[in-house]
Amino acid sequence: MNIITIDIGTTVCKVRSHDVTGRVLQEYSEEIPTRHPHPGWAEQDPESWWESVLKGFGQCADGETAAIGICSHRESILAVDKEGRVVLPCILWADRRCDCEARELGNNFGRDIHQETGMKPDPYFSAPKILWVRRNRPRLMGKIRKFLLPKDYIVFRLTGMFSTDWSVASRTMMFSLRERKWWGEMLEYLGIDPEQVCDPVDSDTVVGDVTGRARTQLGLPGGVMVVAGAGDRQCEALGAGVSSSTAMESTGSATNLSISASSLPGDLSEGLLYSCHAVKGQYLLEQGIGSTGLALRWFRDTFRPPDCESKFSENPYRVIDREASRSVPGSNGLTFLPFLMGAQATRWNPGATGVFLGIRLGHGYGDMARSVLEGIAFEIRAAIGVLVQENLDPGTIMALGGSAGSGTWNRIKADATGRIYSKPRVTSAASLGAMILGANGCGLESPPQGSLNPVESRFVPDPETRDAYDRAYRTYERLYSACEDVFRG
Repeated sequence: MNIITIDIGTTVCKVRSHDVTGRVLQEYSEEIPTRHPHPGWAEQDPESWWESVLKGFGQCADGETAAIGICSHRESILAVDKEGRVVLPCILWADRRCDCEARELGNNFGRDIHQETGMKPDPYFSAPKILWVRRNRPRLMGKIRKFLLPKDYIVFRLTGMFSTDWSVASRTMMFSLRERKWWGEMLEYLGIDPEQVCDPVDSDTVVGDVTGRARTQLGLPGGVMVVAGAGDRQCEALGAGVSSSTAMESTGSATNLSISASSLPGDLSEGLLYSCHAVKGQYLLEQGIGSTGLALRWFRDTFRPPDCESKFSENPYRVIDREASRSVPGSNGLTFLPFLMGAQATRWNPGATGVFLGIRLGHGYGDMARSVLEGIAFEIRAAIGVLVQENLDPGTIMALGGSAGSGTWNRIKADATGRIYSKPRVTSAASLGAMILGANGCGLESPPQGSLNPVESRFVPDPETRDAYDRAYRTYERLYSACEDVFRG
């Protein structure tokens, strides 16, 4: 028997078939189009996710499928009517249109937002997006039967059932973390009826079997179970074996630095975000650094390498790696702030922008490429500093996501942060975590977690680069401080 997983990422939909040892049998991926109708806006059509899922199942499904595990990006929000038809395009986590609404919620609820929900009043989260819809699309509110997170929409298309789980509910800024229920005061302020949100369940709960119509579309036999699934970061943490001593740093479109805990402190640290883990009884302590991978993609699409033909004859990210490796630690004095869509943790400054400092005639493509990689690594270093302040110093960082495939970037991150970086066998660990949830839900036994995803390579900080990176990091922090007032204006 095997498990099929669906991973709805911000930029790519991945469908994979796994056996119970975690081995990938078949896989399919397709880029998901994102619309930017106005500056700062980012939307997707949920139908595009379903179309990608159908293609993926055409390649991966067989008669041995026992269950389906699902994960997705979290804070993005969409809405459907009583027939399950989409009435509101998915407003992505990266969408910044609701900055005023986030400020309003922050002013109205103050510190209670973070202490109650574990989140911060930022456009990143679902609550201010819903408030924007209420203010700017009031006619839609009466048509909305359910607000859904991305994976929950796919579960609905598979089963016909509305559901959610603790992990994504706790990332909406509408969920009471300690009471483990929707925060009534916030729902009332947003103008949401409690019936318009789903009751959360454990991530490995079986929501239902695939419906007859969906079975026909997907080419599946009868009796295939669908579990509730979890957020992509929680699934990554599950698939990578994150613990209280081993953190994960996952960089895809954005970067997430996470460590797990079995309980919450009496007073939640302002420097951390807290959410429910996909593992029962556990919490994930997170810092989300926005638009990191998106910044690298912007660089890829905007700047041409010296040999322009190479951009088209090989993977452009390999070109970036090669050219960046020809520069030196500190990028020959070039510094980059990676805030192309505002700053989340640790800065929480939605007005922050990207900045290059120190450009001279002698700088080339490799210096600029390396400064982008280093700028993101420095922001990760700042996030690690927050963990250290809370006595949560991780001994090892697990490198996950698309960036983990870059040896050059892993080396830069290890040297710039002064932490050992470990690369596991499966760096797209969200699908592996979704597989574990699917296996648990349908009662299949899988091997111990450590054997599912062993470490393949380690990057130990090079002491010879320490002084150079310490100097470069001080410049990075001074640059942000110098720009902060300008950003806020």
